[in-house]
Amino acid sequence: LFATSDEERYKNCEPLALTCPTCFAVFNCPSITSSVCASISKKPETDESDSTFWLKLHCLKCQPEGSTGRISPAMIANQVKRQIDEFVSMYYKGIMMCDDES
Repeated sequence: LFATSDEERYKNCEPLALTCPTCFAVFNCPSITSSVCASISKKPETDESDSTFWLKLHCLKCQPEGSTGRISPAMIANQVKRQIDEFVSMYYKGIMMCDDES
């Protein structure tokens, strides 16, 4: 096995795009690594920062106060499943090829 960083390993992957149930804005979900690194370095972060998404599970475009823009774990799971199904469908249509020989 090769020891590579997560950034290197996933550099060619499509980002997870989430849709806010309140404002219907679509945004690329920040990586969990950004949240972990920010909490380790303890840099002051604003509420709109990508690194706080995984702590608050809140739309990056909605106002942070109140329950509007809240994205529940179930909503995230459903959107992940939908996007996985889309990629599997593209694979079976021959649009996308797997480059992993195993």
